[in-house]
Amino acid sequence: MIFELTDLISKEIIFAMENQNETCFFDSKSKKVISATELEANFQEEEINRDEENIYSLPAWSSGDGYKVLEKFTQSLHSPKIQKELETVLANGRGVFKNFKNVLKSYPEIYRRFDIFKENEMRLRLMDWYNALRELWGLEKLEQEYYENDGLSDKYDDLLREDFLFREYDSIRDKNLIDENSSAISEELIEKYPGELGQVCAQLWEHQYKEGLSDTVNGFVCRTLEDEFAGCLLYSTIKTARAEHTVSLSACFVNQNYRGLGIAKELFSISISYLRNHGIHWFVIANQAVPQILESTLSQLGFEKKDSIFVAKLSTD
Repeated sequence: MIFELTDLISKEIIFAMENQNETCFFDSKSKKVISATELEANFQEEEINRDEENIYSLPAWSSGDGYKVLEKFTQSLHSPKIQKELETVLANGRGVFKNFKNVLKSYPEIYRRFDIFKENEMRLRLMDWYNALRELWGLEKLEQEYYENDGLSDKYDDLLREDFLFREYDSIRDKNLIDENSSAISEELIEKYPGELGQVCAQLWEHQYKEGLSDTVNGFVCRTLEDEFAGCLLYSTIKTARAEHTVSLSACFVNQNYRGLGIAKELFSISISYLRNHGIHWFVIANQAVPQILESTLSQLGFEKKDSIFVAKLSTD
């Protein structure tokens, strides 16, 4: 029996797919998920005719599939600290699902993204199952690009705006906190590159950070709903007669607990919009170490790489 896969039915089937303790089926006549026990009882009471083609086995979903979701999500993270913690859980094996969630409880923003990621993976499996049924019914397959590409990104963007606050930089309110977190970046570099190299990288970062600050520094700061620092983007105007319409990036960094959530991209987006509305024509990133993962984001936002610097033209003149 042909049925429409509504959002309500999808949620009910996905919930049942996760139940590893009981086999369930979908009854397209009642549009309900029923257990094997309920199905057998209905057969015996002749409430369901065994010859009717309205009972469907649910999409296969095993604990192995669930483990692959944990691995895939861990690989998708851009926070080395959190990724390392989750990789340790996966390597230990015993109690992996419980321990994985216990780690994520310390990072609620990441946990919420994991829930969306897992549901998205299960919906992809559900859509494969439903499209196979549609083929049997002689119907065209439904597109599932939403779950494969833009849909997940859109959901993450919505979460970002729900979980974090973005506001203009205020030196009185924000400077000391940003200085403290800048020092944390130095400590990260020392830990990442042991020995002399780490010390040099940390000193270069501190010099670059202090040189970038000036009386004309402005920008935006990101905080959690609990008012914890999550990231910042600071820029300065160029004090020359011919550059009153140009700003250069002074600093941009994100707390390691919140990396990979799109905070840096949102900070750039907000800053570009603000600068464009305030008559700035050019946004220049020079003398900054730009991570490779950020280069694609800058390109999406309109920056062009010119030798070792990035330039975004904000005006249409």
